[in-house]
Amino acid sequence: MITAVAGATGALGREVATSLTHQGMRVRALGRDAARLAALNLPETRVIDLRNSASLAGVCDGCNALIMASGASMKPGGWRDRAPFLSVDYLGHLALLHEAKRAGVNRIVYASLAGALKVRETEYAQAHEQFVQALATSGISHCVVRPTGFFSVFASLLPLAARGVGVVIGSGAARTNPIHEADAARACVEALESGESQMVIGGPEVFTRARLAEMAFEALGRPPRVRSVPAWLIRLACLPLGAAHPRLAGLIRFGVAASAQDLTAPAYGTLRLGDYLRERALTLRAERARA
Repeated sequence: MITAVAGATGALGREVATSLTHQGMRVRALGRDAARLAALNLPETRVIDLRNSASLAGVCDGCNALIMASGASMKPGGWRDRAPFLSVDYLGHLALLHEAKRAGVNRIVYASLAGALKVRETEYAQAHEQFVQALATSGISHCVVRPTGFFSVFASLLPLAARGVGVVIGSGAARTNPIHEADAARACVEALESGESQMVIGGPEVFTRARLAEMAFEALGRPPRVRSVPAWLIRLACLPLGAAHPRLAGLIRFGVAASAQDLTAPAYGTLRLGDYLRERALTLRAERARA
């Protein structure tokens, strides 16, 4: 039995590959970066690019299952990777789905997002949901795993807090229960055999957006300094990015929309965000000490 893991070098994909390997399952890791794939120390790897269908040829041959933990990055990043979410999270995954169907894959697990309907006006949610619809009509047994925001997304608040900057969009009263990637990976692996068609999952603790910003300061041992920025101002600042950097513009629009909604899910994870942020804060301090 071979399980292909698309996005195996990403935050979720690495945890999925690790979980499968620990269970003694054969894994074929798929990712864009050859060096990062090699660092996984797995016997089977394939370099793919979801925007290049030729690179997907044969990647699922011999596999009976595929876990799709891939997709456009949620990190702001630089100016190199500007492809809009639609081209990666829908069209790219659609090409991989076609290849999986050709290869005879009989079970697909797709990592999407919780609360997609609440933020359906955003390209990020639309791209995911268009692929969910394609998966539903593919004829392949599948499960859509819908996690809330990953811990690593909120770790990006630490460098800002280290500079004394804390920002929430709007009132900061909207709630969510983020989930650790390792817990989300456990759900993805469970979904391979569960027979479920959907799993909506979150972490064990619910926080307001304002509280999440404060926690970054607390992890660094600093007093919170969080200010509110109106959503309309963020949207206005985002307008010039539409053509110059579609990915970043889409990411900001999603962030604004998500910040105004309660995006909670049934508790599935057990790992706690505060512990994670404190560990990451220690790593950040060590990196700065070496610099």
